[in-house]
Parts: sequence; C-alpha cells; structure tokens
Amino acid sequence: MHAAGLRAYEDRHAHPRSGYSYEAPAGKSERFSAAFEKRLRADRAAWAFWQAQPPSFKRKVVHWVTSAKQEATQLRRLERLIAECAAGRRIGD
Repeated sequence: MHAAGLRAYEDRHAHPRSGYSYEAPAGKSERFSAAFEKRLRADRAAWAFWQAQPPSFKRKVVHWVTSAKQEATQLRRLERLIAECAAGRRIGD
C-alpha cells in the first residue's frame, strides 16, 4: 500500500461521520423531538408497538426520520412510521 493509502487507513475514524450512519454523534439525541413524539403518541396502537421495539431499531428509525434535510420529508417519513407501527410492522423488515 502507498503512503497516502496508509495515512487514509490510519485516519479512518478521525472523520466525524465515520462509522454507521445511524450511530448518533456525541451529543446528538437518539430520540424524537417533543413534537414528533407527540404525533407518534397520538396513535395508541403505533405508540404501543414503538415502545415494544428494541433500542437499536429505534435508533436507526429515529435517524432515518430526522436525517432528512427538508421538514416535509421528515414529516412524511414520520407519518409512514406511524402507519407501519399502527399496523404492527417494522420499517425495513
């Protein structure tokens, strides 16, 4: 391997976005905002299903919803999550 490749390999964890995309950087919340959680809680079946899910699934889904750049996309993803949870299905399965 060339010197530049070795340097890149050694510095692979130095970049703040290294690792899995759904892993929250230090200080970033792994939960929905109060407004998003309120919308999820409004549907009792969806909330009950959400509460029964493991933390690893919740982290991935929270990241999926909140990583959208536009608020409209975030809301669309949240509504899809609520519909899937109300039906007893996990997104991505």
